[in-house]
Amino acid sequence: MNVRYIEEPKLQFGSGNHVDIRRGLVDYGTFDMVESRRPEKIRLGFVGSSKGTDDARTWIERIAAGVEAKDSQKPNLFPKFHGFGKYHPFNSLLVFDESLFSIIPQRELSIVAGKSEINLRMGLLSDIFVDHAKTVHEKGADVVVISYPIEIFPLLEDDLNDEHYSNGKQRSIPQLHDILKSKLMIAKIPAQIIRPSTCDRKLKRKETDTRGRTRQLQDEATIAWNFMIALYYKAGGIPWRIPRQENALETFYLGIGFYESLDRNVLQTSIAQVFNERGYGMIVRGGEARRSKDDRQVHMSFQAIKDLISNCLKSYRGEHFHAPARVIIHKTSQFNPEEVTGVLKATSDLCIDYVDMLSLASSGIRLYREGYYPPLRGTAFDIDDNRRILYTQGSVPFYEEYPGMYVPRSLQVRFDYISSSKDELSRSLMQLTKMNWNNCQMYELMPITIRAARQVGDILKYVPDGIIAEHYKYYM
Repeated sequence: MNVRYIEEPKLQFGSGNHVDIRRGLVDYGTFDMVESRRPEKIRLGFVGSSKGTDDARTWIERIAAGVEAKDSQKPNLFPKFHGFGKYHPFNSLLVFDESLFSIIPQRELSIVAGKSEINLRMGLLSDIFVDHAKTVHEKGADVVVISYPIEIFPLLEDDLNDEHYSNGKQRSIPQLHDILKSKLMIAKIPAQIIRPSTCDRKLKRKETDTRGRTRQLQDEATIAWNFMIALYYKAGGIPWRIPRQENALETFYLGIGFYESLDRNVLQTSIAQVFNERGYGMIVRGGEARRSKDDRQVHMSFQAIKDLISNCLKSYRGEHFHAPARVIIHKTSQFNPEEVTGVLKATSDLCIDYVDMLSLASSGIRLYREGYYPPLRGTAFDIDDNRRILYTQGSVPFYEEYPGMYVPRSLQVRFDYISSSKDELSRSLMQLTKMNWNNCQMYELMPITIRAARQVGDILKYVPDGIIAEHYKYYM
């Protein structure tokens, strides 16, 4: 067995590169620190109950002043949060304006509580939040903070558990987060959702998911890092990017995932998430896909994938005014010959010579390492000429620890069609696992291309065809 190690790739920040997001921001500042369009001030809007908005504001003001590190022998894994302000890593000010607070009256929640059908409750609740969010956004809020009132959690529980079946199919439980995000996306309102236990950990037991599981919380400094990074990105900032050498090809990263319609009568529909090195995400919705009888995987027709790639490249040109030199496509199912041909036709029409097509899936294959720690993140070994197992989770030398809670999973990478080396493509996968604006630690299994495609799919299933906001910030 040929086992190799892909060294941890660096990210580019304002004045230097580093392997770690938090250390990079502290030492070098945000990537866009000298750009005129960076958000020097972020006006926050607040939506929720009177107590919820007060608690959210108090919590944000407190963490913006800085949060001490968790008591740990691993300072690189649990560093302090240095704060959010003019002289902190983000070099940006949070603006709190009383006119940008919209309080939800108790009577509106009481109307929702009187409805017995969960879909109706979800629809009414999401409409309430969106109506109030529109009010503060129209007044000038850059990002709207939606603070869930603790009273709504009993309203999110379904009387029918998820073993209920209808017409032979498992019943789909609606998710308030996805429904709310779909409506905010239509209104083009960037929003941050805060749950009560984020501000007050004593409320954690009162928050459960649809299966009754209690929410797990990270240490407060890590929560502060994740929250402020996402806030900065949603306000239009670019915290970091993938470095590119002067002689390197400008690369276009595209992820294709699939999702079912709400009624589950229409098979998976393709979506695409487009990323460049700056992490600018654009969303393009594709056509219907079909599950093959031969391999039981979801595939697209020649025309469907050709049109999808062409539309993605059109969106890219609209943003950058030129076509990329190289295209890397990640998909959650294997590329069949028809799909490969469709991709090559779309790229050749724009004279793009460098194309790589990879299919990615979670793998059950595990390696065992002597000693206490799991295999290193970046460990790779080839199963055959076309398949590789890559540990995008694992022990991280910079942390001197494995940062995850459970046994790390490995990623199966299938090189369906490539023009670059396998090691170069593996390195780009590891870079893309660090382009998630909601996570500042190195333990993502999937690259942002696939993770975002799935996340967008969860939201687009609630959105009518033809309606879409292109920027990824509306979906995260």
